[in-house]
Amino acid sequence: MTESVSVRPMRPGEEVDVCALVARVFNEHIAPEFPQEGIEEFFRYARPEGMAQRSRAGETILLAEEANRLVGMLEMRGIDHIALLFVETQGRGIGRQLVDHALRICRERAPGVRRVSVHASRYAVPIYRRLGFESEGPEQTLNGITFLPMVFRFGRECP
Repeated sequence: MTESVSVRPMRPGEEVDVCALVARVFNEHIAPEFPQEGIEEFFRYARPEGMAQRSRAGETILLAEEANRLVGMLEMRGIDHIALLFVETQGRGIGRQLVDHALRICRERAPGVRRVSVHASRYAVPIYRRLGFESEGPEQTLNGITFLPMVFRFGRECP
């Protein structure tokens, strides 16, 4: 795990930088497996104006920083669905820090929540498995976006 990485909520005005990180990681790792329809659908959601609006509406958006540089982000939809998780350098524990932080917020805001879902891209499935998520149904494609529905079930070992 990376000790020098800090996790904090996104502040107003940071959406452009956050979406730039999302775009870099998406274009490198996920876009190659998507048809044009899926890429366009993804970027209709992952745009600064929409992210700012969702943040103002109370959605949780967390940023991971290292040496004052943005290295990852996580966005929750509601209290129990990870909408976006993007990390610039994989394999350093940054995604785990973001997910653990989000799960703690989940439990604080809704102590009765039993599960958190995600629609994982093929690229992200092994990452989510390492984070404790399990498949929940077959792979699906919606508006050109292929994903595997996955779920994290809270147990006694909550973060």
